[in-house]
This record gives sequence, C-alpha cells and structure tokens, in this order.
Amino acid sequence: MAPPTNARKDDGERRVLAVKRPKYLRDFSCAGSKCIDTCCKDWHISLSVQEVAYLRYEIEDPELKEILASAIKDGPARTQSSETGLGYIELDAAGKCPVLDSCGLCRLQVRVGEEALPQICRTYPRRQVLVTGPNPEILQHASMSCPEVARLVISDPAALDLKQVTVDTEAVRLPATVVVDGRRSTVAARYFSEIRTSVRQLLEAHAADPSLGLFAVAMFAQALSRHEGQSSAQDAAWIAERVSVYASREFAGGFSGLRSDPSIAFSILQAFVRLRLRNPDRVVRTYVDHLNESFRGLGFDPEDEAASLAGYVRARDEFPARMRQRPWMMRNIALAMFESSGFPAFDGPELWSQLVGLCIRYTVLRMVLIGTAARQGGPLDPKTAVQAVYAYSRVIDHLTGFLEAAKKILEEKGLATPAGMAVMIRG
Repeated sequence: MAPPTNARKDDGERRVLAVKRPKYLRDFSCAGSKCIDTCCKDWHISLSVQEVAYLRYEIEDPELKEILASAIKDGPARTQSSETGLGYIELDAAGKCPVLDSCGLCRLQVRVGEEALPQICRTYPRRQVLVTGPNPEILQHASMSCPEVARLVISDPAALDLKQVTVDTEAVRLPATVVVDGRRSTVAARYFSEIRTSVRQLLEAHAADPSLGLFAVAMFAQALSRHEGQSSAQDAAWIAERVSVYASREFAGGFSGLRSDPSIAFSILQAFVRLRLRNPDRVVRTYVDHLNESFRGLGFDPEDEAASLAGYVRARDEFPARMRQRPWMMRNIALAMFESSGFPAFDGPELWSQLVGLCIRYTVLRMVLIGTAARQGGPLDPKTAVQAVYAYSRVIDHLTGFLEAAKKILEEKGLATPAGMAVMIRG
C-alpha cells in the first residue's frame, strides 16, 4: 500500500491554477530541532482511516512499527466508510508525539519520507483557500501558532507581500482548508479575490493606525452583508467605491471622533482570562507563563478591576512609543489573521459574525502585546514578541468557546455593531 494521498482531483475546468503566496510563506521552512517549541506536542494528531491502515500495517522499520503499534488509537466512532478524523496518535506522558526522536525530529519523516506523514503533520502550519469556478485559484497562508511563521510575520515589513505563480493542478499537494465556490450567486463567492484585495488596500491605506484599518474593514464587511441580494450588474464598481470611501481621510476623521471606552476591550480580556487561564487544559498550561508575563505588565489583578483597568490604560498609552522600531508589526498581524481565517469564506450574516470574531482576536492579542511590552519596560523585544504572538495563537485559535463568550459580551452591551467594533478596537 502506498502512503495515503489527499491531493484534490482535477475538476476538469482547467489544468493550471493561479497560486498566490505571501513572502513570509515563500521564506518559510520548518526550523525542526532548532524550533523554540514543537508542533508535535499537546495537540491532537488526528488520522484518516487510510492513514491508520498505512501506519499500522505498511511501515517496515522495526522501531517505528513498534512505536506506532502502541501509539495509534481508534476514534470512538470509527467506521470503514469514513475517510477522516477517526483515529489518532496518542501522546506520551510529556504530551509529545512518541514518534519524535531525542533531537526532536520525526522518525517517520527521517526514515520513510515526508509522503508518509499524516496530512495534519504534512501541512501544518500551512493553510490554503481553493476558489473554484470560472477563474479558479489558490490562496496560501500559514498560522501564527507556529513560532517560525510568527517570527517571519512580525520581522519583515514586506512579509505579507503577495506573489502569484501558475502551477499545474497535479503539483498542488496541500489540501484546501477552505473551498469557496465561485459559481455561487453571493457577492462574497463571486468576488472573493477582489474582497481579499480590498481588505489589503484598507489596511494599507491606514497603515499608520491598524485599529483604524481594522474598523474600515469592519464597515466594509457590514456593507457587503447589506449589499447581498441586490443587483449584481455593478458589483465590482460598487466594491471599488466602498473601498475608496473607507480608505479616505474623511473616514479616518470620523473614526477619531467616535467614543473610546477601554473598559469594553478590558472586559473581553477578563473573559479570556476566565475561560482559558483559570481552568487551563494541557495546551493552555504550556503557554500560560508567556501570557502571565503580559498580565503582570498590565498590572492585572482579578480582585481589583479598577486598578487593573488603570494599569491597562497606562500600558496602552505607552505602547506606541515601544513600537517605534516596528511600526508595521500590528498591520502585519491584522492582515495575517484575516488571510489565515479564509475571510470572506462565509456569506450573509455569517460574514459579519466572522468579522466580529477577527476583531476580538486582534484586540486581545494587541492587549497581550501591550502587556508584554510594559513588562519589559522598553522597546518590544522581537524574540519576546514572537513568544507572545505564537503562545496566544496556540491558546485562542483552537477554542471557539472563547470567541462565542466574547461575542455574547458584546451583544449584551449592544456593541456587536460597527460602532461597537470601533469602541473595542480603540480599546
């Protein structure tokens, strides 16, 4: 039996695809044993039925065969007809994959080859969006929960610059994380790539103030939701006109006149602490020290809300000065978050809900970095920033419960609106 493949079959429309890839991903290579962490611990390593069969019965290396025989477990609902998610590799007592050697390298990859790895191991941290329809293309990106990706994103002003290449469909090995059907009638489906480009334009137009850029994207997302179902003849022109409005100086002036209430953003941070740090699972415990350093910098005291809020406001006001050496960092983080989410993969009301979730994620990460910088007492150290970004991403990107709880807070306060996003983002 050959190693299982997850390559997407050609749909017959075209033999080639346009692939867009940011600079940080073009520069990326796994740090391997030199990584400050490893993706082969704490996280669930799921296997398809084919992968379970291959790893159990086709691996010939005696040591690997013995390790895999005891490590591979069947999922509780495994059926022969299912292809995904019904087996897993059980982690050892230290929370690491038992296939790792003493140097932190994967024995399976070293001895058999990359093609033998499970899909989840072969693709992480890379993700991609497949757009089907008249003009199929692939948009590639990666998760900042990988320390090397986080380092590349925050260290280079040009990290998010895109380059497009044309490849044969047979050469595209990475499975799609999100599939967008460009033949659907919704604006988000028909103009997916144009909308992604528009998000970039808005964040670039307000590069000096990423919070303003994020609010511009929020307004754009709301306009897209409201536009759904209207005449489609002028969609492209309408999108361009909206971008022009939200990129303008007049729009920036209106944003500066909106009210600011740091207690709103701080209430989201408190929800984050309650949900993820008071009763942490194994993944969270690994990164709780990184996050606690940030909360110490904020002067966070769960028993004294007023003092905690005052500490946060003080650290927030000092943050711009601490970021002067890396003025592009928050813009890069915001754009990397958008692109790795697959935005705008959902349509109608879900589009706005996805946007709210992204605003929450950005706002809390910004607060984590504010606290991290305050804890240092000077310019934000790049290595410490990488630790904060990837630790936060590992905690927040894998629990939807936090985002749902945070959305509920906004709804209860009547702030799940564009104006509410402005209040939260300005924080």
